[in-house]
Amino acid sequence: MNTLKNLTNKEMVNKIKDYADIADVSYAFFEYIDENEIWSFSDKFHNERILKKPNPRWDYADYTYYGHTLEKISQKAKENGRQIGQPTAYALCVEARFMQDLTIEKPKEDDELEEEKVQISNQIKNFIKVPRNKKQYLFYTIDNLSKRTKNFTSRFRLLKNQKNNGLGFSATLFEDTKDNSKKILTFRGTEITPGDLIADIELTINEIPIQVNSLINFFLDNVIPILKEGEKINICGHSLGGYLTQICAFTFAEYIDEIYTFNSPGILTDYMKTRIGIPSIDLMPRFIRNKIIYFFNKRNVPYYEKLKENLFLADKDHTYLPAPLNVNNIYHMKTDNDSLAFNNKLYENAIQDLGVDINGNEVLINIGNVDAILNTNVSISSHFLTYTAATLYFFSYLLEQKDNDEKTKNVSLKGTLLYLNDFMEQNYKLIFDLDTNLSLAYKNETSYIDNKATLPPLLYNKNKNWMLLILLNNIKHDFKIFNHNLEDEQEALIIEDIFKLSDKKRYTKIISKDEVEKFKESGCEKIEDKRAMHKCRTYKVVDESSSDITTTKADASKLYTYTSNFTRSLSSQDEKTYFMKRSEQTYSLLFDKGTGSGSINLYDVKDRGEIKFGFLSASSSVYVDKDKESLAIFTKDKDIVDIERLYEKIRDKFGVENPENYKVDLFLNATLLKGANEAKDYKFGFTNFKDEKEHDLFENKEDQKPFYYFSPRGDESSKGSLDITNKNTSIRVLGYDIKRGSLDVKLKRANNDEKKEKQAQDRESVNHQSMPSGAVATNFTAHPVIEDDVITCPHGGRVVLKSKAGRSITSNGIPLILGQDFLGSPIVGCSANSPCTCVAHVPKSALSAKRVNDNHALMQDLVHHCLSDKGCALSVAKKSNLLTFEGIKYVDANGNEVAPKDVQITQNPRLRFFMKSAASQRDNMHVAIYSINGTEYKEPNGADEIVLKEIDARDVSDKALLKLFNENFKTTGQRKYEFKEYSLKYGADVFRLNFIKPEYKSKHGVNGYYERLSEYENDVRNLIFLTPNQTKDITIKIAKGLDAKIEKDAEITDVVVLQGL
Repeated sequence: MNTLKNLTNKEMVNKIKDYADIADVSYAFFEYIDENEIWSFSDKFHNERILKKPNPRWDYADYTYYGHTLEKISQKAKENGRQIGQPTAYALCVEARFMQDLTIEKPKEDDELEEEKVQISNQIKNFIKVPRNKKQYLFYTIDNLSKRTKNFTSRFRLLKNQKNNGLGFSATLFEDTKDNSKKILTFRGTEITPGDLIADIELTINEIPIQVNSLINFFLDNVIPILKEGEKINICGHSLGGYLTQICAFTFAEYIDEIYTFNSPGILTDYMKTRIGIPSIDLMPRFIRNKIIYFFNKRNVPYYEKLKENLFLADKDHTYLPAPLNVNNIYHMKTDNDSLAFNNKLYENAIQDLGVDINGNEVLINIGNVDAILNTNVSISSHFLTYTAATLYFFSYLLEQKDNDEKTKNVSLKGTLLYLNDFMEQNYKLIFDLDTNLSLAYKNETSYIDNKATLPPLLYNKNKNWMLLILLNNIKHDFKIFNHNLEDEQEALIIEDIFKLSDKKRYTKIISKDEVEKFKESGCEKIEDKRAMHKCRTYKVVDESSSDITTTKADASKLYTYTSNFTRSLSSQDEKTYFMKRSEQTYSLLFDKGTGSGSINLYDVKDRGEIKFGFLSASSSVYVDKDKESLAIFTKDKDIVDIERLYEKIRDKFGVENPENYKVDLFLNATLLKGANEAKDYKFGFTNFKDEKEHDLFENKEDQKPFYYFSPRGDESSKGSLDITNKNTSIRVLGYDIKRGSLDVKLKRANNDEKKEKQAQDRESVNHQSMPSGAVATNFTAHPVIEDDVITCPHGGRVVLKSKAGRSITSNGIPLILGQDFLGSPIVGCSANSPCTCVAHVPKSALSAKRVNDNHALMQDLVHHCLSDKGCALSVAKKSNLLTFEGIKYVDANGNEVAPKDVQITQNPRLRFFMKSAASQRDNMHVAIYSINGTEYKEPNGADEIVLKEIDARDVSDKALLKLFNENFKTTGQRKYEFKEYSLKYGADVFRLNFIKPEYKSKHGVNGYYERLSEYENDVRNLIFLTPNQTKDITIKIAKGLDAKIEKDAEITDVVVLQGL
């Protein structure tokens, strides 16, 4: 593919972009430049007197055909109320088309409660305000006009416009004041009018549309008379307009210089056959077919015969062009070259796949629905010129960067477009591979996708150019020069944002495959190269001189903020290893298509109820290298790594049978997490600090090393959750096996004094219970209750046992019952007049001494301590199983067990928060100032407790979490659940406290205890608890002083809250 004579590839891309604008503006309603609307008296009366909201009327014709500002006005324009300094009607017509998707606010009048919002929708009358009982006025000013409109109207002079005639034909003749007064004729494309629809139907059966006669008339009457001898014009059009452009070239070839079509059907047929609709004009100068009348006056007959002859020759030989047309001057722009949209039955795309274009250069433009997304169900309607124009503007912007332009100097125009399209495809592929990690199926109705991380809801439908929108927002975010939030209407501002980037002298440099390969072999040196690899991108941001906009860590901290994931990554001792791994991931995603390796997002829509777009995505991802049998897991602050779910996703996507055997590099920001040794006198706390003093003071945060805290599911379990903190960031690993060293994180336990540890465990067992007065605790070992045991009330009612929290621990495959599972279990078949319906009281005296799965097991020998909702003691038919746990019985001075009726049932369950700045801290923070739901409280001596009032509770704000609650805690006839939330602000942190509150009939009132449901927590600042029955106000004790001096209490549930992460 060659460019026009003396034009560089960059200039040619700009020219195609300019002609996309001309084709786009052919849809504008230019008749409003010199025509006012005429209403009858009845129309006017109905509008002003009958309608509650009067319609605007166009009364502002100004007869100005060039420029965007009225600098002088005629007498007729004055009579229409036009004033110097207002936008020209010409500019308003162009603005209505270019900014048709933009929603604007009309001025608010004194008697109006709120601003009126309206989408422009190519309607010039939407620039008019109609106050009630006042005269309408034109409110849209020069300052409101887009730069695209100002540029266009300052360059192209409108010479002649044919508004829609009865056959649906419209054409506009311009003069290019910056190209030697070149005349340009553009034909309007398909609109939803009877004439256009008839024309499109005719194209499907190879008929020449009836609009051809109007075309011949317009050319003979308005084009030829103004041309000088030997002068030629350029012609262009989109869709049906592109079809008419080709018809014009085959009819008036001697007057045509350059031809540009956009997503148009071709005028040639695939096979030699007789065309329907080309009758002998000699026989039928006026004829009727299918009830449509064709008018050909005798003047037009020779031109129609010439068209018919050229079509016949070109059908026979598709390379044929009538003289003097030049193939190098003909360009067909296509944004759908594989019929993808046709296969998806989108009418708009199907049009451009009809017929064969006349011989010329095909220019492919990737707007996101080609190879990048063939593995998804997504189909964007690529036919609309809005997307083509926006992408061409972005191509032009990319070539403003001199290094990008230099790479196109020694290639053809086709090579230049291939270079630009490859860049777009790479970045669109990243949007699907990392940003969503799922297929989005388009539906006729629009749908909302809520990205609750930092972005507002974004509205998607099949007519949105959202992939370019995301890419541009990422670039804008890097520059930090204006708002980068994704908004639905911002699509209309894509081109304006591109202008802003150019005006700010901020450019986007494309990073080549060779550069990425070099990065993965030897690492990155420049800050912006590191940022590109951190985000898995093939571009970086540069200034006018092609210099990186950041060259030091200080620059990066200033531009991207000190606390950003990227800036944190620059301070790690593992920085080089991290960026090499990131480069491997980027190379695999974009260039290495044959290995089967690839990447997945750490989360998907089911994990968190959200989709992460753009600049958020790559920070939480997993790179799977099947050749090296290795994984690189990239995490950021507050991420949660669920090992089992992660391995399941890897098996499903990559067909890896045993991903648990792969070598793993786990990164928190850029810090490689490989494990540590257990700290002195700190059970399950692991660190590699040189001494305890250095570890506790945290004087130099840059020298801090990762701290690991392991929480086993039970005292005998090697599996549990692992919390890792490093430099004020934290992640949680679920399903971590300390014996195996999951994810290649090796934690080495210390050889503590076994006797000392046993004594500590014994103290914990004793303190676990609240001993009745006069009773003595004694330890015993026995079987717990499992799901197939039989527990009954005194009247024959049977407890329905269902394990939830204990289901991972089994005896011959039958799950264990924990206290949390047992409380509230239904009772069926009770024969009493007032029957027992559920388990209402499960004291800790009925449970195992040690914790199991963050709870306690229900002991067979102690079931009689539990009561139904009618206050009746429960009993169990004891039988042996494979499980044994230690329990505690209370005996009197004679050695007899204290009967349940002698144990005081009243309870005072509470929570206790241990506020810490790090998991390794052994004392607790002073809580002097805190806020509940935005209300600040001050306790100069430090709060002893925080009371959450029932009247202050709010509904759960996280919709995905609320859905999870409703699925797992269902209200029944015997029991109902409420889900409530409080916000607790302490320091700079805001914690969401979510409570699941059961309520069922019980003469004991509040009973049970608080259980933390960590399996539902998707963020370290989101704490979730199951409360005791009938809980109203919630009391949170605040731990003070050293942990070692704080006594345990059976009715208090202790929670460590990490602050300042």
